[in-house]
Amino acid sequence: MKLGIIPIVTSVLLLTSGADAWRVRFYNGVNYKGQQATWSGPGHTGTRCFNVNPLNNKISSLHYYAYNSDRTTKCCLTLYDSPGCKTKNPDWNPEKTCKDAHVKDIPGGFDNDISSFRTTCYAV
Repeated sequence: MKLGIIPIVTSVLLLTSGADAWRVRFYNGVNYKGQQATWSGPGHTGTRCFNVNPLNNKISSLHYYAYNSDRTTKCCLTLYDSPGCKTKNPDWNPEKTCKDAHVKDIPGGFDNDISSFRTTCYAV
């Protein structure tokens, strides 16, 4: 069997790419069910805001991975109730985690009220 160079190079790049420093997957149902949307980012330090379309105000569970594959970059995730990483409700206290998180049923005021998130990444 003869393999072409393109599939081999692509496979090597995918296996050796440690570029993703964080990954979050949101679900519109509890227990990681229903419609889902995934974001991931490069292994660079810094901060960035993301709006959660198409799941704006529909998120009920999530998986978050804070580190890159070789654990040299860690990213904190902060959740907001308005687009643009802002808060509309003065009582909203943005939820922040700097470690892997798996939340099968987002509690109370956060359930179905997440519109954006911010990542802040650090070298470790």
